[in-house]
Amino acid sequence: MGPIQSIGDFISLIWRRLPLVMTVLVVGLLWALYLAVTSPAVYEARAVIQVNAPVISDTVTRSAPPAALRVQQIEQRLMSRENMLRLIDRYDLFGGVQDMPDSFKIEVLRSNTRIESIAASATGIDSPASLASIVISTRAGQSQTAANVANDLANDVVTSDRRNRENRIADATDFLNAELLRVEGELDKQDREIATYTAANEDSLPESRAFLQAELVSLAERETITRQNLMTTQRERLALEQTPVSDDSASIVQQLRSAEVALAQARRTLPAGHPEIQRLERVITAINEGSSDEGGSGLGRQLSLIDSQIVSMETSMEEIEQRQAEIRQSQSRTSEVLQVYEQLQRSRQHIADQYTELSRRLAEIDALRLLSENNQTENMVILEPAVPPEFPVASNRKRSAILGAFLSIAVAGGLALFLDLLNPVLRNSRQFEAVTGLRPVISLPFRPSDEEEFRQLVRNTYVVSVAVLGLLLALWMMNLMPGWLADMLPPSVRQGGGG
Repeated sequence: MGPIQSIGDFISLIWRRLPLVMTVLVVGLLWALYLAVTSPAVYEARAVIQVNAPVISDTVTRSAPPAALRVQQIEQRLMSRENMLRLIDRYDLFGGVQDMPDSFKIEVLRSNTRIESIAASATGIDSPASLASIVISTRAGQSQTAANVANDLANDVVTSDRRNRENRIADATDFLNAELLRVEGELDKQDREIATYTAANEDSLPESRAFLQAELVSLAERETITRQNLMTTQRERLALEQTPVSDDSASIVQQLRSAEVALAQARRTLPAGHPEIQRLERVITAINEGSSDEGGSGLGRQLSLIDSQIVSMETSMEEIEQRQAEIRQSQSRTSEVLQVYEQLQRSRQHIADQYTELSRRLAEIDALRLLSENNQTENMVILEPAVPPEFPVASNRKRSAILGAFLSIAVAGGLALFLDLLNPVLRNSRQFEAVTGLRPVISLPFRPSDEEEFRQLVRNTYVVSVAVLGLLLALWMMNLMPGWLADMLPPSVRQGGGG
C-alpha cells in the first residue's frame, strides 16, 4: 500500500483491521485497569509545624542557630536508620510482608516521607532569612497509619528542637563557667606574680622615683650631720685624753653641752623617733648619770662612752652609704624593671579582657535560657496535626491506567500497520495516482458478494461482542456494574470485583 497521507487513510486502516485493533485494545485496557485496581491504596497525611519568630529580636536571640539549620539537622536525625526502624516496628508498617530486608524497608519509608520548609517573607533588605512553617508528609497503606507516622515525626521535630536548644544552652553554660574559672585562676596567678615582682623591685618602679629622691636628700643631710658629730666627738675624745683628772667636771660639762647641741640640730633636721635622736638622748642620759659618780674612774667611763658613740656613728655612716648605693643601683635598673612590669601588666590586661568577654557571653547565655524557658525565642509548635485522609492518593492508579491505555493504543495501531505493510494494495484512486503518477480514467466501487457480506457481519458481531465484554469486565473490576446486571452473575464472581 502507499503511505498514509491523510486522516481518511488512517481511519481506513483502522477499519480494515478493526477486529485485531479492538481485541488488542480491550485486552490492554483491561490489563491496565486490572493493575490500577489491584494496586494497593496509598494514603497521604500532612502535619504542619509553625516556626514562631522571637518576640525580642536582638543579639542575644540572634546568637542561636537559624531555624533552617536546625531543621536540616533534625531532618537528618529523623531520616536516620535507627529512627526509621523505630517507626517501622512501632506502627508495623510492613507487617504483611515477609522476608523483606531492613534496608529495603528503610528506603521505602524514606521515599514515602517528605519534609518541606516554607520560607517566611523578608521584612527588609538586611533581615535574615527565616522559616515560616514546616510541612511533614507521609504515605502509608492505611489512612490512620499515615496520620500516626506524620504526627510522630512532627512531635519528634518539635521535641528535638526544644531538647537541642536546651542542651546547647546547657553545654554553652558549662563551657563558659569552666573557662571563667580557668581565666579567673590565671588572673589571680598573674596578680600574685605582679605583686611579688613589685615587692622585689619596689625601688626601681617609676612610682618610687620621687620618694627615693627625697630619701637621697634626707640621707645626704643625715650623712653630713653624722659626719660632723663624729668629728666633734673625736676631737672631744682627744681633748679628754689630754685633760688632767681634776678637770673631769669641766670636761663632763663641755661634753654634755656638745651632746645637747647635737640633739637640738638632729631634732630640727630629722623626724621624731629617728635612731640618731634616740642615740643622742641616751648619750645625754649617760653623761648625766656619769657626772654623779665618785672616784677617779669617771674619766675612763667618759672615754668608753665616747668610743661607743664613735662606733655608733660609724655604723650609721655605713648604713647611710649602703642605702645610698642600693638606691642608685635600683635607679640604674629602672628601665629594665619597667619593661618587665609593663609586660606583666599587658598580660594581665589580656587575661582581664578574656574574663570580661566570658562574663558577657555567660550573661547572654543566661538571658537566652530565660527567654527560651518563657518561649520568647524562635520556637516550633504544631499548627495543624495530621488527620487520617478520607481518600487514597490516586496519582499512582491514574498513572498506571493512562500508561496502559497509551501502550494498548500504540500496540494495536502498530500491529494493524505491520499487517497492512505485509500485504501492500492500492485501495483507491488517490493511492494509485501517488504511486504511478497516472490519474485513473474511471473508478468503480467495490461490490461485496454474499459470502463477503456474511464475513462482514461476523466481523462486526465479533467487534461489538469484544467491546461489550470489555465494558462489562471494566465495570465489574471497578465495582460499577448496575445492580440488575450484577444479580445475574454468580455470587463468587459478584464478590470478586476490584476495589
